[in-house]
Amino acid sequence: MGGAGTSGIGDGLVEVALPLLLATRGGSALLVTSIAAVQGAPWLLLGLQAGAAVDRYPLARLLARIDLIRAAVIGLLVIAITTDTAVIPAAFVAAATIGAGDALVTAGLDAATVRLLPDDQLERGNGRMFTTMTVTQHLLGPALGGVLFRVSTLLPFAIDAITYIGSAQLFRTSAPDSPATSPDPATNTTMRHDIRLGLRWFAQHPTMRRLTGILLAFSATHAAVMAAIVLLVLRRYDATEIALGVVLVAAAIGNTIGAAISERVFARLALRTVLMGGGTIVGAGYLLLGTTTSVATAGAAMAVIGTVIGTANVGLAAARQRIIPLDMVGRATSIVRMAAWGSAPVAAIAVGAAATAIGTGPAVVAVGIIQLTASTILPLRLTNQALRPARTPPDATPQPRPDTTDQHPGVTVD
Repeated sequence: MGGAGTSGIGDGLVEVALPLLLATRGGSALLVTSIAAVQGAPWLLLGLQAGAAVDRYPLARLLARIDLIRAAVIGLLVIAITTDTAVIPAAFVAAATIGAGDALVTAGLDAATVRLLPDDQLERGNGRMFTTMTVTQHLLGPALGGVLFRVSTLLPFAIDAITYIGSAQLFRTSAPDSPATSPDPATNTTMRHDIRLGLRWFAQHPTMRRLTGILLAFSATHAAVMAAIVLLVLRRYDATEIALGVVLVAAAIGNTIGAAISERVFARLALRTVLMGGGTIVGAGYLLLGTTTSVATAGAAMAVIGTVIGTANVGLAAARQRIIPLDMVGRATSIVRMAAWGSAPVAAIAVGAAATAIGTGPAVVAVGIIQLTASTILPLRLTNQALRPARTPPDATPQPRPDTTDQHPGVTVD
């Protein structure tokens, strides 16, 4: 968790500092917004490879090397800024490297959580991890990034490089240092084979697909609302940029609270109950955002929405981790995140088109209706039987692990 938090601060710093760097150098609106797309693109382009690498290679060394590479690339950006040489190309290279590293580190953290914690501790572990990442990457890091950039253009990037060096050391000493799989060299397995195996396992696991669909619904609808929130606050609510910041902070604080209380919530309520009830609350919150004209009401709604989503994310992560075989966690997790996070730009474009056609308020109301429908239908079959763990309980007699280079339980391989 220490490595994740340290790395998260660095990610949060550059989340603000990179677009500020381009904007202060006269970059166009398209250039400034493109930096976020470049940073997010590796998840779609390299997500499957990242998951396979996490399953295939020693985790501690892999995570440490990733963050050392990110530190080196950010260091080159610092040199470019200092010498005023090729700053914009260096910024885009840094964004792509950070994004690629994020895909690997995120998959690696999921794998480390599963390998270090017993099944009955997954809600606690994920809750603490999500809380740490929200505070560092989405609250503390961005706030510091803006302040440090005003003091000196170099500061956020120099500190970012230092945080990556620190997280590399923490990963090296705390993450598991053995691969989840041990391929037999005689079989000549390739990463492509491993990826195909992961895709087939996912395709043949209905509960995993259902959990992914639920996460996709939460992710897409939330991305749509976040894309429209600027228009809602500034035009529909007739509020200021400061009010917009308050609304966004309220959502982030709610998300932090939701992750922090998730362990206690799931100790009392079943996952299906939380997802159906919570999804209904989120959908109703979106309806409220699309119909109210009060920015105070919107801020309160965003705080509640953030709390529910924070709790739901922890429960969904723990449920996925329980049903994924230990040697498949990296690949399966990456498939899920590619589907969920890949929906964000599509949802943003869709809500923008709808807002242009029918108005921002009605477009957000439509998003709320979609979320309400999804939360009513998708969790219905998440029974205890469907969510049974894939791994052997600690008090059970362990069974020999199958040879995963040629086959996997429940997966047919050509």
